[in-house]
Amino acid sequence: MKKILVLVAFIFLSFNINAEISQSGITNLKQLDKNGIIDLVNGNQLTGYISDGPLEGPITQTYFKNGTYETVYENKTYKGKWRAEGESYSSVNDKKMCTKNNNASKWSCFHWYTGIKDGGTYAYVIAYGKIFHQYHELKSVEQVKAEEKKKAAEKKKAAELKRIADAKKAEEKKKAAELKRIADAKKAEEKKKAAELKRIADAKKAEEKKKAEEEKKRIADAKRAEEKKRNLAKIAEQKRVADEKFKKALSLLPPQTKLKNAQNFIEDVEEFVSINPNELDIMEVAMFKINTKLISEGSYNEEQMKTLELFKNSLNKSSVFIEFQKKRKDARNQEQVKKITDLLDSVKGRINYFKKELNKDPSKIKIRERIDSAQSIYDNPNSFATLNTLNEELFQFTRDLRNEKKNESKIRFELVTLDQNIIKLKTYLSENISSISPELMTSIVEKVNVIENAKKQKFTDINEEIKTLIKVNADIADFILINNLLTKVDIATINKQEKEDKIKADAKKKADAKKKADAKERERLKNFKTVKMNCSYSVNGQYLNYSWAYDGRKLYWEGIPVNIGKNNIEEGMSINVKKLSGKDRFQMEVFMVFIGYDFTNDFYNKESEVNFYGMKGFGTCY
Repeated sequence: MKKILVLVAFIFLSFNINAEISQSGITNLKQLDKNGIIDLVNGNQLTGYISDGPLEGPITQTYFKNGTYETVYENKTYKGKWRAEGESYSSVNDKKMCTKNNNASKWSCFHWYTGIKDGGTYAYVIAYGKIFHQYHELKSVEQVKAEEKKKAAEKKKAAELKRIADAKKAEEKKKAAELKRIADAKKAEEKKKAAELKRIADAKKAEEKKKAEEEKKRIADAKRAEEKKRNLAKIAEQKRVADEKFKKALSLLPPQTKLKNAQNFIEDVEEFVSINPNELDIMEVAMFKINTKLISEGSYNEEQMKTLELFKNSLNKSSVFIEFQKKRKDARNQEQVKKITDLLDSVKGRINYFKKELNKDPSKIKIRERIDSAQSIYDNPNSFATLNTLNEELFQFTRDLRNEKKNESKIRFELVTLDQNIIKLKTYLSENISSISPELMTSIVEKVNVIENAKKQKFTDINEEIKTLIKVNADIADFILINNLLTKVDIATINKQEKEDKIKADAKKKADAKKKADAKERERLKNFKTVKMNCSYSVNGQYLNYSWAYDGRKLYWEGIPVNIGKNNIEEGMSINVKKLSGKDRFQMEVFMVFIGYDFTNDFYNKESEVNFYGMKGFGTCY
C-alpha cells in the first residue's frame, strides 16, 4: 500500500504556508552556505521557537560533530542524522542542511539564515520564503555539559542542606509526637467517659425505640385485622348478593314439561353411553331408543312413557349414571340461570343508562317514569317472559332516546347553519352596499327574512322540522353559490387555500421528481460497472500518483476500500468521504499525523483535483 507521507526529519517542516514566524523587524537576513551552517550548528545546541501549523512552541536542537542530532519538542526526544551542502558559490536552493530521522527512509532539506532583530542576532529556518523556526540561543555541547555538571553539584549541595533540615525537622517532629501522645491519652480518657455516657443514652433510646416499634406493630396488626374483617364481610356480601341473584333466577325458570324431561333423559343416556360404552348393556340401550322414538321426535304415548320409566328405574342401580345425570341436570340449570342472569344484567344496564341520561337533563319526565316502572319489575319479576318483554321494551326505548338525541343534534346544527347564513348575507350587504344592484339587494333581504321566519316557525313533528330547516339551508346555499356572494373572509380563505394547495402541489411535484430520480439512480447503480482511473498530480514541485476506483457503493484508493462517511484506516490516518452533487462526484479528506489532503473526484468524467494546504493540483487521469 502506498503511504501519503511527506518525508520530514523532525525539523518540523510540513511547509504549511498558513503558519510562520513574522519577518517584521528582521534586518540583514543572510543565507548560510555549507561552512556557515557547520560553523553555526556543529557541536552546538540551539534553543528557539517553532511555528508551523499544529507544531508551535519551544524547541531545542543539538547537532553533534559525529553527524547526528537530537531534537527536544514537547518533552519528547527525536534522533537522526544531519549533513550540510552548498559552497559559497552555489545557488540558493543548493545551500542547505539535510536531515533524516531514524524512523524515516529519505532525507529532507531546508535552508539556514541569520539575521538581526531587536538588536540581537538570530538563526532562522526558511522554506518557501517563510520563516518556520527562530533560534535565539546557541551553546556548545561542552558548555551544555559543564552547565549540567554545575547544576548536578548544586543539586547535591541542596540535597545535603535538605538532609540537615529534614533531620532537624524529624527531631522537632519527635518532640511534637510526644506532646501529641500526652494530649491523645487525655483525649482518649475523655472519649472513654463520653462513650459511656453515650452507651447509657443509646440503651435508653433503644428501649424507647423498641416500645415505639411494638406499639406501631400492634396498631398495624389491628389495622390488618380490621381490613381482613372488612374484606371477609365484603366477600360474604358479594356471595349473599350472588346467591340471591341465583335464587331469583331459579324462581324464574319456566317449569319443565313431561315431554321435555323425557327428552332430557334420552339425551343423557346417549351422552353417557358415548363416554362410558361398557357401563350399560348396549342391546338394552338400543331397544330403549327404538321404543322411545316418538318421544325424541317430539310426541309420545303412555306406552312409550311407561317404557321410559321402566328403563329409568333399571338405571338407578348404576351409581356412575346417577352421578352423571345429576351433573347434566346441574349444567342445564346453570345454562338456564345464565340466560336469566344475563337478562337481569341487561335490564339493569339499561336502567343505569337511563339514570345517567336523567342526570344530564332532569327535566326528561318520560325517562324518570320509564326508570320507575322498569325498576319495579326488575326488583320483583314474576317470570322469565316478563323480564324478556321488559328488556325488549327498554331496548326500543333506548333506541328512541338515541334517535331523539340525534334529531336534536341535527336541529341544532341546522339552526347554527341558519345563523351563519344570516351573518354571511348581512356581511356581504355591508361590504358591497354601494356596488350591488337593487334587484340583488332585494333578493338578499328576502332570503334573510326567509331564514328568520324558519327560525321562528313552530313544529309539531320533529322530522318535519328537520326537513324544513335542511331545505331552507340548501336553498340559501344555492342562492349564495349562484350569485357568487363572497365576503372578504371567504375570498381570503379561498386565496389561502389555493396558496396552500399550490405549495402542496409543488412539494409533491418535487418529491415525485426526487423519487423518480432516486429510483433511476438506484437502477443505474444496480447495473453499475466499476470505474477505474489512475491520476498524476503536480503540487508545488512535488509529484503524486494515485489509483482510484468506484463500484457504485464504495470507493477504492490505492486498493483500500473506503465507505462514504468517516473511515479510520490505521493509527494516525483517517479518510472522510462526502457525496457531492452531480453524477458520481465525491470529496475525500485524507488526514495523517502532520499532513492533510483534500481530493475532489469525478468518476463519471474521470477527473480529479487535490487541495494541499491551499495549493491545488489538477490530476491527469486515464
